[in-house]
Amino acid sequence: MTSNAMGAESSSFSELCNNELLRRFAGGDPISRHDPFWNQLLSFSFQIPTNIQDSKLMEESIEPILKSLLNNNIETGNFGALITILLPRIDEIKVAIQTENHVFILQTFNAIFIIRMCLKYFAQTLPEDAFLKQFSAIPILQNSLEYASLVGERVLLDSRLIHAFFQILIDTPVTPVSYALLWETINATISLLSIKLYDDRSPLSSVLFQTVMSGKCAHQAAALIKTLLGHLIARQPAPASFTGSKTTSHGLIYGITSAIASGVWKILTFPLYVVRKPVELEVEQDTCFLANQSLLLLLILVNHCTNDRTNINPYLQSLCTFTNNSSSETPDHKEFTLDFSQLYSVVCEQINDNQISLFLYLILHKNANVKAYILSRTDIDLLLIPILKILYNAEDNNIHHVYISLINILILSEDDSFNEAIHEIVVTDLLWYSDRVLSKLSLGGLVVAILLRTIHCNITRTRDKYLHTNCLAALANMSAHFRQLHPYVSHKLVNLLQFLAKKHNRILTLASSSPSLTETDSVSVAMDTNNGLDIIEDVIRMVLEIVNSILSNALQYNPNVVYSLLYHRELFEQFRNHPGFADIVSNVDKVLDYFTRLLELEDSAPSVDSVLAVIETGVQRMPRDRIKRFPDLRFRYIEEESPEEFFIPYLWSLVYKSSGLYWNHELITLFPLINNV
Repeated sequence: MTSNAMGAESSSFSELCNNELLRRFAGGDPISRHDPFWNQLLSFSFQIPTNIQDSKLMEESIEPILKSLLNNNIETGNFGALITILLPRIDEIKVAIQTENHVFILQTFNAIFIIRMCLKYFAQTLPEDAFLKQFSAIPILQNSLEYASLVGERVLLDSRLIHAFFQILIDTPVTPVSYALLWETINATISLLSIKLYDDRSPLSSVLFQTVMSGKCAHQAAALIKTLLGHLIARQPAPASFTGSKTTSHGLIYGITSAIASGVWKILTFPLYVVRKPVELEVEQDTCFLANQSLLLLLILVNHCTNDRTNINPYLQSLCTFTNNSSSETPDHKEFTLDFSQLYSVVCEQINDNQISLFLYLILHKNANVKAYILSRTDIDLLLIPILKILYNAEDNNIHHVYISLINILILSEDDSFNEAIHEIVVTDLLWYSDRVLSKLSLGGLVVAILLRTIHCNITRTRDKYLHTNCLAALANMSAHFRQLHPYVSHKLVNLLQFLAKKHNRILTLASSSPSLTETDSVSVAMDTNNGLDIIEDVIRMVLEIVNSILSNALQYNPNVVYSLLYHRELFEQFRNHPGFADIVSNVDKVLDYFTRLLELEDSAPSVDSVLAVIETGVQRMPRDRIKRFPDLRFRYIEEESPEEFFIPYLWSLVYKSSGLYWNHELITLFPLINNV
């Protein structure tokens, strides 16, 4: 078929399944790696989809081709042959970019693209052992020498392909010409590792993941993680051609097709495919495709095979140990350095993304160097306010995103300097905080207000025990350092205690009514109420301990808290005789008794201002020995014993949603498909 018939006039994915070259590749005849066919197959120009909708259309159109390849490849070995065509090219990519060898780059990109489509289809269709056999498949040939040569070619082909992908990513600089090549290489690597989407076994049982975690791949770990982080920090937008801009000739491969002389194209004699489906980009749409895909691959690499106590995940180890390039300390030879200030800026700007929140969790929890740097920032509000906004709009966010955001706050709250610094920063223009117009509010006060609100909403609606436990732990860590809490925030603290007291009474009332129910209903109610009562009493105890911590450690700085407690003093009556609360309430009563006596000495009828004036004087004079000292409230976030059970499904759900690749949800077994996954 001539290039005119198969050329630039093509406008739909439907024509792909009829492409003669693709049909031959997937057919029943083996193709020698020396056949001119490969030069023809790899010399097309095609607008590769960059969004899920177009990816779905394309994959559906080529499914017959891929099914044919799956049926024939074990006998033809054509998939392995294509990989052996790609591998020798890897070492020449850098020179090709420097010399602007557009034909070479185009053919290399196309080889990786076709391999990616095959990998993705094999992964979703085959169990791992059958998947790996597709790499080593060899046609039965009459010539024994040629057969022996093929056997040697296909040895450890899967491992060599992964190593080649990593080498491309590490060695290839980002330029307008190489941008798409790097992006496609990441897509191919993700597609290769996507076997996890369809396999419930531990990654430790996977031959493929063990290959990634060992040998040559492991030796590339530090360089690869540094490269992926470099892409994340640079956030280089895609060239205009990447999205099929009308100002470029053929789309994805920047400047390639326009740079090749028409005579060369005629000599190559291949079908020129151009599917023009430009993506209409909105102003807000993120075009940093390489940065986004790099982060997804990084998250995949560092979150698998972390439960192996004998073999450390080399990618996670690299993420845990990299240092600031402005540090005076000399890094270990296995470590690398990055510009922490640039990394911090990117995280602050992109923290609304689920994957950035997960990345922040990893570097806060795992990398002491990054954590120390973030805690040293005087502009911590740039990071903290967007996180608080996620919690504030919890109903509109993925519950996992909310949970990770909360854990990030808990990890930060483990540091006393952080707990002090946030009360020295005044926040303004909180237009998103619609509960009330706030002025002269400290960042610390905003943190307290939103954590209290989150607890209230969680107990009312979602009732996730871990959510309010982590909220309370963060508040407890901060409580001794509360400074000048706003009247509104002080009221919210006491208001939460009121809400909990009412809920406590309601559960007790329900429990006392159970004898009038049938025996079956009585047992059911008893189980529900006992469980609910335990949870509410644990929360009440914790809130009382937070109040006590404020009065014991920060009384002189929080007159508004004392005012709110005095105003609602009757609230503590129901707690005084409770064995779980009495010791704490006794301490609170001593403080409130002291201020009550001071107010009784006032001659005039008390006003709000006069009461506050008495409190402000009293907090400076109250003898501290009247307050019984309790152990300081200190909580640390401890990762669950098997974190992979949460993080692997979660990160693959992010890949499913954010990679721009299409995944057939009917075949996925790793996580349940829900609307907000």
